Amino acid sequence: MKYPIGDVIWSAVKPIIKIYLILLTGFLLAKKNILTVETTRSLSDMVLTVFLPCLTFNKVVANIQGSDIKDVGVICLSAVIIFGTGALCSAIVKAVSPVPKRWTGGLFAGGIFPNISDIPIAYLQTMDSGFLLTEAQGEKGVSHVIIFLAMFTLCLFNIGGFRLIEYDFRKVDDEEQLKRQISNPINPVPLDKVQTQGSMQSTNNLDTVLEEADEDETPKEELPGDETNTPPLSEYDQSDSSTEDSELAQEDQMPVPLTEDMMRRRRNSTSSRRSDLSQLTASSTASSLRSFHRVSDLRRMPSQTINDVVDEYSEADVDRQDETQRQRLVRVLTSEVGVKASDIKDSSPSFLKKYHLSIVSFFLQNCLRPCSLAIIISLIVAFVPWLKALFVKTTVYMPSAPDTLPPLNFIMDYTSYIGAASVPLALILLGGCIARLKFDNLAPGFWRSALILVVLRLCVMPILGVLWVNRLVSSGWISKDDITLKLVICMSWGLPSMTTQIYFTAFLTEPDAPDKVQLDCTSFYLLLQYPLLVISLPFVVTYVVENMF
Repeated sequence: MKYPIGDVIWSAVKPIIKIYLILLTGFLLAKKNILTVETTRSLSDMVLTVFLPCLTFNKVVANIQGSDIKDVGVICLSAVIIFGTGALCSAIVKAVSPVPKRWTGGLFAGGIFPNISDIPIAYLQTMDSGFLLTEAQGEKGVSHVIIFLAMFTLCLFNIGGFRLIEYDFRKVDDEEQLKRQISNPINPVPLDKVQTQGSMQSTNNLDTVLEEADEDETPKEELPGDETNTPPLSEYDQSDSSTEDSELAQEDQMPVPLTEDMMRRRRNSTSSRRSDLSQLTASSTASSLRSFHRVSDLRRMPSQTINDVVDEYSEADVDRQDETQRQRLVRVLTSEVGVKASDIKDSSPSFLKKYHLSIVSFFLQNCLRPCSLAIIISLIVAFVPWLKALFVKTTVYMPSAPDTLPPLNFIMDYTSYIGAASVPLALILLGGCIARLKFDNLAPGFWRSALILVVLRLCVMPILGVLWVNRLVSSGWISKDDITLKLVICMSWGLPSMTTQIYFTAFLTEPDAPDKVQLDCTSFYLLLQYPLLVISLPFVVTYVVENMF
């Protein structure tokens, strides 16, 4: 059926207007510190653990049945090809343009994993007004998007695709490590040279630096001994301070080379003492610290930036070797980015480690994620007729509740009500993320690499998607009358990269790192996508409607 081209263009542009208005809302909320970094993390975890699983269960159970198993297989195959094509695009960019060595994994993660949930769902829910799609077709399309989301989750978490991002944070070579140590203001002498010069000399060098820092940062009239300016230390503070001083004195006498742990402990103890001293000597400081936790005062401060995201998410220096199995599993199930490659080995029992099968245990544990579990349960219910009849009306006989609805229909009502918040909230969070992105120092010529990858993802890949859908239709794998499935597959080929990549990168970034190459590259690449997306996605939808409906 042919539609007037003007009406088709408006129907394709209208959803993107709504999406960008929601993104703008999140952008402004973040700029006003209403949507803070801490709030963003909490809301994101709520979306992943409650809202999105409810949406998944409701749409899959209500709209997928046993006869759709072939469509589910086609979607899974299409997702694999989309991810593989994205990897090929990243390889092309790596070969023809300058990409920083420390953003190789980020380049491939940006090419492979698209934002495959909230944007296409928002598009379909706007188009199901009856002109191009009916409400039933829109709901069916949402269930198809959720199958794509299942494949995304499988590849990113279960199989360990997040390790691509962690690859960029592998240990640097000796030359880069030497440069970092030289630029470190706490210990300007390279660690390897310090150790070869003798333990007593290295200890004296560090003590000299710490003493000079104390003299520079602590005014003489505010020293603890000056009773006219500072209140007396409590018994606890005196004992704690004397204990730390005695420990430092003992360390000075130990004829062993300083290790990184020893240096870190001494820096932390010195920093802690300075913090305690400043709180005791300045009542205004204590007042400002208390007021910082007030929401109204936070909103008067400058808007938070990507550095605040790093401070909130970063666990680069966290040692989790003593973490119990239960704690690790809770962290995996309740957080999107709280995993590292080491968790794959640590999460498995000893007999799997012996045969190098730790990935099996990690795969199964990730199946317990709320989103993954919701997809598994909902597909089982959808494909088993008598189970499906418990939740929605089907041709299978099932005794009704007093309201003439299936006995477990109240669960569908609950999941529908809760799940409706998933997409708008996710888009608001996306807008807040965009508001905090910034880049300080880009490698020379990197803008070309990012631009090429964006063009390949948003302009070239949709063309390949159209060819793929035509091939599926001609081979009889999907019906030529199934306009919803054709639209969803074509849209999935033209989506931007996942925004979650910025949080994975922040999770692995050291807050005090001298440079944040990975964070700068990821921020610039993600920012470059959305000006082009406002044109590319409506164009794809217009072409599909005009030529495939």
